[in-house]
Amino acid sequence: MKRFLFILLIAALTIGSTHAQRFIAGANAGIPVGDAEDLTTFVIAVELGYLFDLNENFQAGPKVEFKHYFGGEEDLGPLGTFEYDDESFIPIAGTARFSPAEAFWFGADLGYAIGVSEGNDGGFYYNPFLLYDFGAIAIKAGYSAITSDGFTLASINAGVEFGW
Repeated sequence: MKRFLFILLIAALTIGSTHAQRFIAGANAGIPVGDAEDLTTFVIAVELGYLFDLNENFQAGPKVEFKHYFGGEEDLGPLGTFEYDDESFIPIAGTARFSPAEAFWFGADLGYAIGVSEGNDGGFYYNPFLLYDFGAIAIKAGYSAITSDGFTLASINAGVEFGW
């Protein structure tokens, strides 16, 4: 039994060392575009993920995010103004990244965004991005969208990501 546990420990350490892993956490802000431009004014998000190095140029793993769109208002002339409600989502996605050059990454998140706000059903979530990795900190820019029933809440985002 001791020999079996020793072999299991060696195997686990070997697998762990050949497939590096790391946690990521980030925050970003964005401006709404497209359909969302008329309804919202600003977007903020925080994210957590776990990446597996599949090889030196490719990473993939699960990711969860909290995304909040701040409602805007529309001037209706003599009728006054109409205020749109804030919208919040929890996107649950898979993320993948490819590095064609040292420290520079192309990536995308795909998944489903759970609607947290009242009357918000959620929708398909996608987020292509570019990332420049300085080591423990990276800068990130991309396009993020949540699509449901032919309507898309989208934004252009920029932020930071921390990895350890």
